[in-house]
Amino acid sequence: MEDHEFTEEIGKLREAEQEKERIIASARQDYEKAVSAANASARKIIERAAGRAKDAEEEILKKGRKEIEAEEKRMVSKAEKDSEKIISAGFPEAAFKEALDFLKGA
Repeated sequence: MEDHEFTEEIGKLREAEQEKERIIASARQDYEKAVSAANASARKIIERAAGRAKDAEEEILKKGRKEIEAEEKRMVSKAEKDSEKIISAGFPEAAFKEALDFLKGA
């Protein structure tokens, strides 16, 4: 191999090495863009999920409040009915006098 052929071959090797470096740099940029896009997408997904979780939490709390209110209404209604039964049953006068006597003695 002559000197100029050898020099030519070395030049081709250097060009190939430079092309390899350009390809690697381009691949690295593509990779970084892909990672950045994936991170942005993940943030959006997390934000949407957090919003949906908050909405679900509010819906559960709203349903729970309604159930508690309904139970309170049932309890108040039952207590009113029970008090009406007691009032309508009356209190015997003798028992009332006995209770007053007891309280006076206390």
